[in-house]
Amino acid sequence: MRALRIMSLLLLFLVVAFAADNPLSGTWKLNLEKSKLAASDQTKSDVFHIKADDKSISLQEEQTDDKGSHSFSVEAKYDGKEYPIKVDPPDPSPSTAAYKRVGTHEFTATLKQGGKIILKGTTTVSKDAQTSTVKYTTYLEGGKTETGTAVYDKQPD
Repeated sequence: MRALRIMSLLLLFLVVAFAADNPLSGTWKLNLEKSKLAASDQTKSDVFHIKADDKSISLQEEQTDDKGSHSFSVEAKYDGKEYPIKVDPPDPSPSTAAYKRVGTHEFTATLKQGGKIILKGTTTVSKDAQTSTVKYTTYLEGGKTETGTAVYDKQPD
């Protein structure tokens, strides 16, 4: 019985350690020089603060584009269900995000606004967990799409 308790505590410790060292977690800053953004993407700066474990993700984003500064946040599970995105300044159309975990270093996201898909992307974190690459498709009016690649560098804690 004592061995079972010790093994249970060890397993719990490993789960907590994995969550703390999750390669998706951290602060990520857009590297415009390495990125090839979609033609309509006017992002000037972008910083993500991510806390992730094997079941869920919490994102806070600070972005500046040609229209000014915006912040976004969402807390979601990797279950493909839609979760509300909090936007500041507020947007009249509700926005949602749905995430799926593909592996320890990768997840997919589908963003909707007013019930319509506006973006689908796959984020992949490098093996050394210092670079993340987002390959995305934006869905524009009239059924048009654009693709882009955004590269983010992990920032020191």
